[in-house]
Amino acid sequence: MLLTLLPVSALAADAWTGAADTGWYDGHEDDVSYTLATAEELAGLAQLVNGGNSFSGKTIVLGDDLDLAGLAWTPIGASGTPFQGAFDGAGHTVSNLSVNNSQLEYAGLFGLLQSPGSVKDLTLNNASVTAHAQVGTMFGSAYTGSVAGCRVTGAIAVTGNYKVGGLIGSAFDDNQIAVCTVSGVTVVSNATAEYIAVNPASAAIGGIVGLYTGNGSHNGSLTGCTVEDLTLRSDNPGVQMGYLTGGLRGSGKVEELPTSENWSQSGNQIQGSNTGSTTGCVLVGDIFYPTLADAVAAAAPDDTVTLMGSVTLESNLTIDKNLTIRGANAGLAWDDPARGGGKRHCDLCGSGRLQRGRADCHRRRRGGHP
Repeated sequence: MLLTLLPVSALAADAWTGAADTGWYDGHEDDVSYTLATAEELAGLAQLVNGGNSFSGKTIVLGDDLDLAGLAWTPIGASGTPFQGAFDGAGHTVSNLSVNNSQLEYAGLFGLLQSPGSVKDLTLNNASVTAHAQVGTMFGSAYTGSVAGCRVTGAIAVTGNYKVGGLIGSAFDDNQIAVCTVSGVTVVSNATAEYIAVNPASAAIGGIVGLYTGNGSHNGSLTGCTVEDLTLRSDNPGVQMGYLTGGLRGSGKVEELPTSENWSQSGNQIQGSNTGSTTGCVLVGDIFYPTLADAVAAAAPDDTVTLMGSVTLESNLTIDKNLTIRGANAGLAWDDPARGGGKRHCDLCGSGRLQRGRADCHRRRRGGHP
């Protein structure tokens, strides 16, 4: 008899049946740590949390890869019943998440995470999430708490009216988000023009976080995160979009994130073919700026300013320092009075330099481009 032993990684996870199993918790309420090894047990966690058990002070460890089989998922945590425990994905993957409820708020694998809650080292592969608001693949909302080392990849689509993100739909700007990756995600706002006009402070979508809400302390951070091959889309104007985050909800409108000694972003990356962003599209060092004017003002002499998408200058921009402009196949366009107010264009195929005092776009020869 010949026996072949397969490594654990080669064994496919059993597909979810749609049932919820709370047997791992029942009779063990005083335990401080639990290991979940089936999709039914994860659905049991959702049932317990949504029933009012926040799991604060307790740790949940994922013991295996799980397949949710594309069946209708009820998010872990909701308004009034957040998840506040520590969830350790332990490097495992949850696949084939499906949420489809156009009336639902707080939609994702987790609906609502609040401090002292934390989630780390978890991968979500292949997901379709469609809901009303506060919609993300992994978190509808991570208002407070921490998220670290989480990854979203595969065939991913997330759609909502407002506060829609590739990883997190909405968050306060005092949470901690670190070393997370979003790859191959399409984020869509289906907000109507009428809704956007009445609710300008909520209309935002982003690659990592759809919309931050300022709470006055601004002591959070978004560090070491990567977004690649991302698409952001809205059929109506007025939705704030950003590759990392749609922005901050201020008084009556969506604003860029605060400049604060307490709030930081560093080491973040934008890679691949990213389309649709209207903010956060100009990079200086590790910091993203919503407009070229903001980036130029913040840049030091001889800094490199990188355009993550094509930029149109709607008003005059005076450059009083030498800056290297990198185009990443993007371009500049601006009004030229000498041409009767018509647009002039400069397609940046390589690197260029805006010289002090020049009104046009001068580009050095690079890679065969004139």
